[in-house]
Amino acid sequence: MTDYYVELELQSSAGLDEIKRELSSQKLVYEARYLSSPEAKAKFELVEAAEKVFSDEGSRRAYDEELAESKRTPETEDPDAERRAEYEKWFAEAKQYFSQDKNDLARSAIDKALQYKPQKENVPELYEWAADIYQWNKEYRTALSYINEAIVLDPGNPASFLVKVQIYQNSDDPSLNIPFAEKTALLEAALEKANERDILSSKWQALDFLAGHWYFDSPGHTHADAATGEKYAHEALALKDDAMKSKRVLDAIARKAREADQEAARRAEEQRQQAENAKRQAENAKRQAENRAHNAEIQKQIDVLSGQLSALERKRAAQGEKSGIGCLVGAVVVMLIVAAVLLFNSIGAKVLVEYFDVDATGGMQFLILPMIIIGIVLIVVSLFLFRTIGKRRKIRAGVSPIDAQIAGVRQHIDALLRQRR
Repeated sequence: MTDYYVELELQSSAGLDEIKRELSSQKLVYEARYLSSPEAKAKFELVEAAEKVFSDEGSRRAYDEELAESKRTPETEDPDAERRAEYEKWFAEAKQYFSQDKNDLARSAIDKALQYKPQKENVPELYEWAADIYQWNKEYRTALSYINEAIVLDPGNPASFLVKVQIYQNSDDPSLNIPFAEKTALLEAALEKANERDILSSKWQALDFLAGHWYFDSPGHTHADAATGEKYAHEALALKDDAMKSKRVLDAIARKAREADQEAARRAEEQRQQAENAKRQAENAKRQAENRAHNAEIQKQIDVLSGQLSALERKRAAQGEKSGIGCLVGAVVVMLIVAAVLLFNSIGAKVLVEYFDVDATGGMQFLILPMIIIGIVLIVVSLFLFRTIGKRRKIRAGVSPIDAQIAGVRQHIDALLRQRR
């Protein structure tokens, strides 16, 4: 039976009105802290129960008599019954708060449970819960002390070893970092004890932890370590298909396999492109060599034709010079003949007049025949000159055979130039 006088520090000798005022005052205090403190909530509920007891004089009198009678009752066989009830109440509230992610309230409730734990009883489950709650409140050292207590009380419980590994893993305190081998030993101990007690939940959790531990945390990151992690992952998923760490391991393995395939495909494509480029370069080199040979052959032909063209042009120039000299000689001859005719006429006329006693008219008649002969000679010479001049004009007009040859050679050269690559 609850003693409100003791629990709420009420004076048993005080009057009813005075007790009501005290209860109202305490209720206001605990109501303000109702949501923030489990202890305040419990006190608030206690005050509400007391207000019903002290609502009037009759109710108070009945309570006082029952309280006095309970105190005269001999002690029960379980002297810790009331303490155990408080412990069980607070332990249950701690679990409830923790399941609702109210970690601060869970910590306050678990502290109360630890406070009311029966002195002569060892409850490893309580320390395991306390360790879990404290680690979620990021108080890792306190959590570690509680989980060590749980392991001492029940060294065969695999869950305690798993919680201890979680504390080390989640802690951001460098002093709580343990070597890979030590963490491996804890996980293997958890797996061994889970197998001994045939606890399926702890077994798959231990396998799940070992999978992530060997695959992601191995300091060497060797192929053998990865294979060990993969083995544990398959074993964990065989027991529970949503083992998260094992899923991450197999996802990472699948991702690496895809990346390896992509890398192999990339290298194969790169090699194919390199082979194509090499083939294309070889074809280009071959084509360029063929072009150079082709162009060299064309250049040889052009050089031959250029030589022929030069020879034809020199020949044409030589013919032009000969024609010019012939014209000049012809002109000189005509001039000399005219001069000779004029001189002959003059001398002949004087001789006839002076020595043969011929008058001037008769002398001129006598000279008609020579003049006719000279005229014929002039006509022949003139025809020769016209023929020579005509040849020169034909040469200049490009209708000579040499010009035709020159034009043909040039066309041939132009055609060869167009065949160059």
